[in-house]
Amino acid sequence: MSAIDEVLIQDLEAIMEAYDSDDFSLMNIFSNRILSTAVILGNESVFVPGFFFKNVALTFQRLKYQKSDTISTAKSVCKPILNDMKELCFSSEKSSGIYWAKYLEYMVRIRRFVLKEIEERVYKDNLDYTEKSFNWLINYLDENRELLKKENNLLFSGIQNEMDRIIRCHSGKLKDIIFLTLIRALDNMYIYMLYVGGEELDKIDYYLNKYLHEYKEEELSFENTHILLKEILEEWRKYYIKYMDIAIQRRHIQRGFKIPVEVEEKLTESIAKTLEEEIEESVEKD
Repeated sequence: MSAIDEVLIQDLEAIMEAYDSDDFSLMNIFSNRILSTAVILGNESVFVPGFFFKNVALTFQRLKYQKSDTISTAKSVCKPILNDMKELCFSSEKSSGIYWAKYLEYMVRIRRFVLKEIEERVYKDNLDYTEKSFNWLINYLDENRELLKKENNLLFSGIQNEMDRIIRCHSGKLKDIIFLTLIRALDNMYIYMLYVGGEELDKIDYYLNKYLHEYKEEELSFENTHILLKEILEEWRKYYIKYMDIAIQRRHIQRGFKIPVEVEEKLTESIAKTLEEEIEESVEKD
């Protein structure tokens, strides 16, 4: 391996260290970084693992605030999958199906930790319902595709939100996991297309058509979906180089971004403690 390729190993080590230290915000940053490295080096084997690590980071970031008592167990249960994904980046076995199979294994393992208490008691696995729901949602996306050309829409986010909820509550097959992952990637890229507008926004038709084509194929192609994910992620990281976080900040404003209650409470406590210390110091000086 060349000295240049060793950068990928360093990115992976940074991702794993952030995971081990519960710094999931930093893990997300490092995951974005390895995707940019993959674009620069043209390394196709890193795209699925890189985006996988990003989604792991975002999931654990939510768990840290919502169900902090389960973090340690969840990390132990999922760590072997992360190790496998890391090894696959440099494996001689380049089958796209192996990447996706590991993605599914992770989703199966993490699911019981992301379910809310009532969801865990009430909802049952129902793969038929998941399949029917995904068919409806993807048809709905196709029927409303012109909405994607309008500024104030969150269609991709809405579809993604429903898919994520359905898989969480009713489980899903490998095909469902793949097309949820692709929608997540599309939404990341689309935020920038919407920000730029004009002819740039027209490019969404190309990606959406490929997405719909692959979903409606009788036989699922791991290779084609892998290639599509790579194309989307490459476009997304190039947009980031041009516009950085400005498009994402605009999306937060558009969605009425709110701080989670748990975070707000911790901030309140921290501010109160700081003020108390400053008052005490002031009294002592007087």
